[in-house]
Amino acid sequence: MELIYQSTRNAEETATASQAILKGLAKEGGLFVPKEIPALDVDFETLSKMTYQETAYVVMQKFLTDFTEEELKKCIDAAYD
Repeated sequence: MELIYQSTRNAEETATASQAILKGLAKEGGLFVPKEIPALDVDFETLSKMTYQETAYVVMQKFLTDFTEEELKKCIDAAYD
């Protein structure tokens, strides 16, 4: 399911994660925030045993739904190597 982001100043202005990243700010200067906060399907015990990169992927894949697994993992590895 694709997560949709909306402007904090105009809920009618929406974007996907990649569109929100490219736009930066909404037309009226609002921030793009998720319409809903997705639930993690991993318990805290499991998260505590993961590497930082694995944890970042589990969380980010819920928010950046229009990115492929490969794209996310490449970005995470580059940012947190």
